[in-house]
Amino acid sequence: MRTTTRCGAHAAGQGRSRPSRSNRDIPHRTGLETRARARSHPLAAGTCCCTSLSRHGRDSPGCRSRRLECRTRPPRRADVILPDVNVLLYGFRRDSARHDEFRQWLEDVVNGEAAYGVSSQILSAVVRISTHRRIYVQPSTLSEAVKFCEVLLQPENCRLVQPGPRHWDIFVDLCRQSRATGNLVHDAWFAALALESGCEWITTDRDYARFPGLRWREPF
Repeated sequence: MRTTTRCGAHAAGQGRSRPSRSNRDIPHRTGLETRARARSHPLAAGTCCCTSLSRHGRDSPGCRSRRLECRTRPPRRADVILPDVNVLLYGFRRDSARHDEFRQWLEDVVNGEAAYGVSSQILSAVVRISTHRRIYVQPSTLSEAVKFCEVLLQPENCRLVQPGPRHWDIFVDLCRQSRATGNLVHDAWFAALALESGCEWITTDRDYARFPGLRWREPF
């Protein structure tokens, strides 16, 4: 059963970096496959994205997928990582730079033993950006984006990370310490989420170095 992580300790962030509008005419789809523990789950995600997983799952219409068998050992105790929006988008959209590397990293996380965190706020940003016609020449459909998010949510080692009672105070403190304005304020909100929950923030946005106390790193 997936658990929801709420605690009051420190804070986390979201990368505001957005994928550039791509004019590539190659299909930007790939498969992210997972089979949760002893039971297999059909987890799919669509059109311009990472998709479908599990031996018995069906791919989204018009989507090309790759298949991956996951290990069935129970998750071990470890620091929980919390991926930023940019990391998920790069693993989702085949037209992203270094997509294959991000996809492989994401598959290893989803199919690994260690627990990992997912935020509903981060997933909503993935859906918003990946379906945006001003960002992508061929945006993902709503169905594809939602299915991709479901791939991340279904494994038993997924932890749903939500803001707790200390989130606002941590957020305001980070804004003041970093003198955040504009887009950096949004980053401070996610930084507060990671700090409060005790997660390690995984991002490609180096602006997160501006937030004191935040543990963050690039995925590879």
